Amino acid sequence: AGFFEVSVNREDIKFHAAHFVAYKGFRERLHGHNYTVSVAMRGCAAVGSDWGGISHDGYVVDFGDIKAVARRLCNELNEHLICPMRSDVLRITTIQLPVLASAGASAGAGDCGGTGMDGVDEREGEQAPLSREQVCIECEDGATFSVPRSDVVMLPLVHSTAEELAHYLWLRLVQEYGLQPLRTRRVAALSVTVSEAPYQRATFTCELPEDEAALERMAAGALPAEAVRARLLRARGRLMPEHWSSGVGGGESPRHERSAVALFGSLPAALPAD
Repeated sequence: AGFFEVSVNREDIKFHAAHFVAYKGFRERLHGHNYTVSVAMRGCAAVGSDWGGISHDGYVVDFGDIKAVARRLCNELNEHLICPMRSDVLRITTIQLPVLASAGASAGAGDCGGTGMDGVDEREGEQAPLSREQVCIECEDGATFSVPRSDVVMLPLVHSTAEELAHYLWLRLVQEYGLQPLRTRRVAALSVTVSEAPYQRATFTCELPEDEAALERMAAGALPAEAVRARLLRARGRLMPEHWSSGVGGGESPRHERSAVALFGSLPAALPAD
């Protein structure tokens, strides 16, 4: 049987976020990207159907539905610091900073420790402070970041790389659209691409799981060991060209496009992201 491929790749499906990648012995400086997200789906054709082998309405999935879900997910990340909660080299804690109700100013703002963090003002005669939630990120090299909780999005990632963001958004897109509606429309595989900059992107492609239990296992599980190994080799500059996806336009090096098909091994062929 044949199949159909549909994709949505628009400049307005985007989010702006800060992050830094950290692993054993290495930490990037804090910086940001203007990310864009594209989605592709592969739908199996129904052999012998009288409506062209697609669904009853002629769509694999309505482009408008794909765009609506993708934009909603981007809005969740927009203008936040991405915090990878599964990191093995970052110590991430949430504290309550005391804020004086009368002055509206924080005491010890920006600190990740010290006295007065229990919401009690130690100065006699002062009004009891309100509490304000702060996220503290302590790095292996001793660097510490203290950021308002409202400015941080805590994601189930090990690293805030484009690869892991693509994997996260893949899962979230399936959860938001619904696994059963996708399978009802004969969608067999889904691809999500996250671009940090023009010609610099990572793609995660995978077949849809059989049921909700399998989807939950995918969301709860760590990335495959081979993916972690490939990412570490790449970061150390030892990946060979054959590990990279080719076909990047504009004369850019293929090393600027990272495909999860190459990193994750036995996945279906990559769907078009453009």
